[in-house]
Amino acid sequence: MKVLGRYDTDLQMFTEPPRDPGRAHLGFLRWLAERGQLEHATAGAPGGDYISDEDDLDARGRAA
Repeated sequence: MKVLGRYDTDLQMFTEPPRDPGRAHLGFLRWLAERGQLEHATAGAPGGDYISDEDDLDARGRAA
């Protein structure tokens, strides 16, 4: 049986610690965004630890 994790009484639900999203998953999401196949428009330009210097996408996640 899987242990659910810590129960947060403020949220009234079980919580899990944050995890690294994984580069393969992020790459797939980017691939979808570049082709306009996400459920919704991207929220902004790429940022954070997982982008490279050559990333230059517009607000919709498409190559500029």
